[in-house]
Amino acid sequence: MRNKKGFTLIELLVVLSIMGIILAVAATALGKAKYNWNLRGEANQFIMTVYKARGLAMKEEKLVRIHFDNASNPRSYEIQKKESTGFVPVPKTTHSLADQAIISLNPATDIIFFPDGRMVIQQGANNYILSFIEIRVAQKTIPNHYIRIILYPLGGIETTRHFVK
Repeated sequence: MRNKKGFTLIELLVVLSIMGIILAVAATALGKAKYNWNLRGEANQFIMTVYKARGLAMKEEKLVRIHFDNASNPRSYEIQKKESTGFVPVPKTTHSLADQAIISLNPATDIIFFPDGRMVIQQGANNYILSFIEIRVAQKTIPNHYIRIILYPLGGIETTRHFVK
């Protein structure tokens, strides 16, 4: 009888096949985790912008808005405050969306905050007070998987994640 001091080719192939399957499953899971992480990051960034805009309106006792219709970069939004000449951008408050991210606030183009903390949405020259404002943060490639952000006019924020098959 011969003394075995190693692995056969078949044993090595079996181990490599199992490792390949494990790596394939892990890569798929990491891709989904990265997608979810990016989606949550965009939603959290938008929520922080809402808090910042509301706080600025209350602190400076001026109208402040989150403006979505930026001609120079249509995939961005910024905080603007009302001055005597109209709304002007607040420095360092423009946020450009990550690749493939979309934020939908239909049919409005702005969220306006009052010095007392209330908010309304603006469409054209009209302001609308709603029981809530719904914003969806999604990716262009998977629009049915999104984070829904509900803004209540007096300051409450609620988020839920949706996956529609």
